[in-house]
Amino acid sequence: MLRIRFAAAFVLMLFSGLTIAQNDMAPLCPSSDPIQELVQGFEDNLKGQYQLMAEPTDADYRRYVEDLRNMSLPRSFFTAPQRVKSCQLLQQQSIFFMLWERQSKIKENANPHTNPAIIESPSSFDTPQIGQQRDDWVVNPRSIFFQCLVSETKHSDLKALLREYQSVPDISPGLMAYALLDINQFDEQGIRAFIALHLYYSFVMGINGLNQ
Repeated sequence: MLRIRFAAAFVLMLFSGLTIAQNDMAPLCPSSDPIQELVQGFEDNLKGQYQLMAEPTDADYRRYVEDLRNMSLPRSFFTAPQRVKSCQLLQQQSIFFMLWERQSKIKENANPHTNPAIIESPSSFDTPQIGQQRDDWVVNPRSIFFQCLVSETKHSDLKALLREYQSVPDISPGLMAYALLDINQFDEQGIRAFIALHLYYSFVMGINGLNQ
């Protein structure tokens, strides 16, 4: 049974979220406390999944994204009751609406002149159909957090990928995983935060139907 140490971190995140909600001037960037608490919750789960004795490394992040792309992670990684409950509590906090938005709302506000996504997958790549025919919560590409993420990202290919997501936010998680693996840069704090939010928490919400 996986050992999950999310509860303590989540309590801290709740208070941090309330503080930010009361202070519009507080930054909500990848390095901010509420974001790092969410990342820590994800990393604690990674440590349990991969039996890590230390904090996850670049190689561990790559392994996770690769396993996600190959759909080789056990479904229980996303459906464990504690993780579902954590996401349900997260959805009740003001910080949730600072980070996520309904996919339909994002498409509604999208630039009609946006070009199609340039990211392509090989024919052998089986893209996960998370959220198909549903109105999923996705990381909001127009949020203050995402703007800060793009601004702080140093690697040019990662920055281009994030800007592509801003232009075409309905890029599937499978294609995003493929693109991240192709770039192969997992050392930046911001991209780790994006992986935690977009390729973990959004998955937990989508797989468990937390989109109502």
